[in-house]
This record gives sequence, C-alpha cells and structure tokens, in this order.
Amino acid sequence: MLRRALVLLLLLALPGISLGQGPGEKYLSATTQLYLRWDGFDAHRAAFDKSAMGQLLKGDTGKFLANLWEFIHDQALPLLDQVDPTASALAKEIPGALTAVGKHGFALSVEARKIDPPQIEATFIFPRNGGPKGHLSGLVKKILTITNAETKQLKVDNVTMQHFSFPEGPLEWAFGSDGDTAIMVVGTVDPASVLRRGADVGNNITKHPLYKELQSFKEFPVWSSGFVDMAGIAKMASGFSPQVGRLVDDLGLNGLKSITMYSGFDGPADRSIVDINMTPERKGLLALTRSQPFSLKDLPPLPDDINGFSASSYDMKGMYDTLLSVAESGIRVYSPDIADQVKFIVRQAENLAGINIRDELLGSLGGMMVSYSSPSESPFLGLGGVTLLQVSDEKKLKKTLDAIFKAAPQIPFAEFEAKRKMYRGVELIELHSAAGFTTPTVCIHKGWLVYANYPQPVQGFVLRSTGNYPTWKADAATLKALSAFPKEFTGFSYSDPRPSAKFLLSLLPPIMSGINGAVKQFVPGSKEFDVSSIPHPLEVTRHLFPNISVTIDDGKKLRYDSRASLALPF
Repeated sequence: MLRRALVLLLLLALPGISLGQGPGEKYLSATTQLYLRWDGFDAHRAAFDKSAMGQLLKGDTGKFLANLWEFIHDQALPLLDQVDPTASALAKEIPGALTAVGKHGFALSVEARKIDPPQIEATFIFPRNGGPKGHLSGLVKKILTITNAETKQLKVDNVTMQHFSFPEGPLEWAFGSDGDTAIMVVGTVDPASVLRRGADVGNNITKHPLYKELQSFKEFPVWSSGFVDMAGIAKMASGFSPQVGRLVDDLGLNGLKSITMYSGFDGPADRSIVDINMTPERKGLLALTRSQPFSLKDLPPLPDDINGFSASSYDMKGMYDTLLSVAESGIRVYSPDIADQVKFIVRQAENLAGINIRDELLGSLGGMMVSYSSPSESPFLGLGGVTLLQVSDEKKLKKTLDAIFKAAPQIPFAEFEAKRKMYRGVELIELHSAAGFTTPTVCIHKGWLVYANYPQPVQGFVLRSTGNYPTWKADAATLKALSAFPKEFTGFSYSDPRPSAKFLLSLLPPIMSGINGAVKQFVPGSKEFDVSSIPHPLEVTRHLFPNISVTIDDGKKLRYDSRASLALPF
C-alpha cells in the first residue's frame, strides 16, 4: 500500500520536470492566477547554442556530462533490477519522458477560486507528449499499471482522460490527450470542466490581459515566461472573510497588481526579467520597496579576490515604522486587545536596552547595505560573510552601541562579553560567549558599520580603507556586462562563476576516482568512469563571464533584470 501511494505521487511530480507552452492552452482558465510556460529546447536551439551555456556544452563539458549520465545509468539500473524490478521498469521510462518534455516544453495554469471549501485547479499542457506514441503518456500508463490505480474513463468531445479520485480528501487527478498534446489536471474541480473549456473560444487564458502582455514583450527573444495575477489573488483572499479583507488592505496588498516574468537568451547571456507592477501609492508591506538609487561609485572598498557581492538601498526608519504597523495590523485581525500592546512591548525592550531603536539606532544609519565574502578572509561558506551598513552619524551610533553593550547583562539570552581592541587605530568590538564557534566582530569606520563572524574580515576592511591595499575593480568581462545596465539602481548583485567552477572541477578527479574504487569493490566487473573525461577548468571557464543583476524602480514597478553565463549556488 505504501509503495502504491509513493508511486502515485509521481503523477503529481511529473509537472516539475520542466516549464512550457503548446496549442493546448485553450484548456487553461481565463481567470488564471499563476501561469508559466516554457517552449522547450527545440524551438530555441539556435539561440541556446550561441549562449555561454550552449558553447560550454558543445565541448568537453558536454562529453563529460554524457559520460557521467551513462555511468550512473549503467550502475543504477542493474542494482534497481535486483532490489525492485517493478521500480526499475518504471525508471527506464523516465529518461524518454524527460527528453520529450525538454524538447517541447509545457504550460501550467493555477487558479484558486475559493478558500473554504477549497476550489483549486492546476492544469498542465505538454505539447507533442500525448497520444499512443507520447513518452509522457507511456510513463503515466506504466505508473497506473504498476499501482493498479482504479481510474475511470472521462470523455468530452474527442478527448478521453483517465480520472482518479484520491480516497482521502477532495483531490482529483486526470490525464489524457488531445491529439499529440497531453493534458493533466490536478485539483478539487471536475476535470470535465477543463475539457469543456477547450471548446469555449471566449473562455480561456488567451483572453487574460496578463497573457496578452506576455505576448507583446519584445525586449529580447523569450523562451519562457509567466505571470502572477496578484490583484486576482488579493480579491479572492479578501472574499474569505471581512477580517482577512481588512488585513489585505492594511498590508497594502491591494496595491500589488501583478508579477510578470521573462527568460531567454540575449547573445551569450542567459537573461531574465521580473517586473513587479504596483500602484504609485505604496502602503503596508509595499512601503518597504521605497529606496533611493545608487551607483557602483558609492560602494565601499571590497576585497580584490571577491567572488560576488550584493548591494541595496533602504530606509531603515521607514522599514521600522512599516514593520511595526504591519505587526499591529496582523495581530489586530484576531486579537485586537493584544495589538494595542505591541508598541508598549517595544518601549519595554527599548528601556531594557537603554536606547530608542528608531531614532538613535536606526536614525544613525545611512541608506545602503552591502554584503560579500572573500575566500582569502574565510574559506568557510556562510561563515565568512561580511555585512556593511552605511552610517550617517558615527558619533550617535557609537554612543548607541555602547549603551547596548552596557545593558547586555540585563537583556535575556544576551550572554556575551564585549571586548574592545585597537587595530591600526580603529576600535574593533569582539563579542565573546561560552557557546558557538564564532567571534562576532563589529567596527564603525569611514562611514560604515562593519560586521563579520570573525575579526579578520573586519580587519581587512580597515586595511583596504587606507588605500594602500588592492581592492576589487571590474575587469574587461565585467565592464562589458555592465554596459548593458543603467548607471544607477536600487539593488545590485555581482557573482563570478569562474572561481567556483574551477574549485568544483578540481574536486571531481579524486571524487570520481574514489567512486570507481568503491564500485569495483562492491560491484565486481562493472564499468569504470573515465576520469580523463572530466574537463579542464580552462576549457570550462573560457566561455563564462560574471553574472550581474540590478533592481530598478520607476515608481510604478520594480524590475529585476539579470544577465548570467552560469548560475552556481556559491
């Protein structure tokens, strides 16, 4: 029973294979709230081949990945045959379905019409994956056979679907084909209503204003796009109850209109744009998006070996006011009496710390935040990061921090000792505690509050600020990438995938050699992985360039615009 349930979950997981578009979009709702599509590789092969990723896969890297896939396939399937022949038969169907979806893409539409009782519909369209010869249809048929799922045949006009009702809960699942287009429906609605929509020309997603907006986008060739109808979601949520409607209004979510997303290839770059459209009046949570533009000239001195950094502008006092107001609004919906005590609790905390959070702490900060990590200052991911906050009044901030450290023994759970040390004429404050394996360190120097988990990164900032040590400067590849962006923005991030790619590739030969040894020992006679097929870092990184993204605010929308060669997690 458990295995049957787990395998049935694959039917729900299939849409996660990829993202796409096809002729079956006539089955998607005209009041869709979430829409995603991906055209697949076949429709954009020429553009992909010209991109950095396409160039990368043409050479030794592509051969290596093919060898790696073959090695995994050759080792895994025989083992799976021995453990569970049924699961092995299913696994053999998956690569074909993945390849077919990757070639032709798919489209997804999600709509929540009601919260209580839930009325939710998710419809997936897979072009050229239906019918008797469709790989995805074959995979679904195999899953239904293995699980012995009790399905009913559902037919509307010329479309036939296999319909399955989950025994517990209102969830329905159906899969079928319209010619060579596969259709999958998951939700609490009758799947027949989705099929009937296909014959109603005036009632499908092609009539949705946001769908039309996606079709009119011409800034670069798009291979995937989507939207979130935030106004529709807010309207649906507000109808749940008067309290929720009031909360939606207090949070300012009524001012959020939509989110549109585009992705494609702009020359060698993988480019993506996300537009968050809103009303000019931003209240509630939307007030947090207000910020002032800056340029790269406003950045502090960064390490010359930096792999990546991010910078953003903010209004700390405005953020404080907004978050306090939002907290009150959220609590007031269900506990009005407690909501009136939020400010009282904050005042009590301020009295304990001996400061005024808004005016003394946040009021002494400027309008920029920068974060980065440098391999020379700390090789440990997540521990060597440095955060810098711009300071508008150093004297006031130092006085405020002194008050906090003095009051620390009376603050619950603040079990640390502040030790002050001088470094090159600058005071560093180290926070020592009995627990943990970090030594948090802060300093205020040349207009910045610097924080790191260890003293060395803070010392590095002090050294660079003298002007006698090397700092980060954009190289030719970065300057070329920067030329496509405006000179001012409200957010900026930079990451160079080349050092990380080199590091990962340097680990592969010993790792794969070790795996070969283990496979020889436990699976005698099995084929070895060809370690010599691992590409040299020079071959891989020659096509790569820095990934850059910016945030731009024109008053009506926030735009996140990025150009990348290879997105790595670090």
